[in-house]
Amino acid sequence: MSNEADNTVPVQEIDEAEFQSGEPKAGDAWIKWNVKGGRDRTETRSIGVDHSLNGSPYIKAITIRSAPVTLHVWV
Repeated sequence: MSNEADNTVPVQEIDEAEFQSGEPKAGDAWIKWNVKGGRDRTETRSIGVDHSLNGSPYIKAITIRSAPVTLHVWV
């Protein structure tokens, strides 16, 4: 895994219907950040690359759709 965050690629947001019924392509993870008091963020991210979450939202929960992954979170 890369030691540096990859913030050069724009975040690719997906809609709720696609998140629930679609399938991520190989090498991608679909991540839904459940934000307290705000708009949930559903994104496509590459597996094996560190990513920073924009802003500083209060995260209540995370839902991931992909092949098995390990999520490391630093606050």
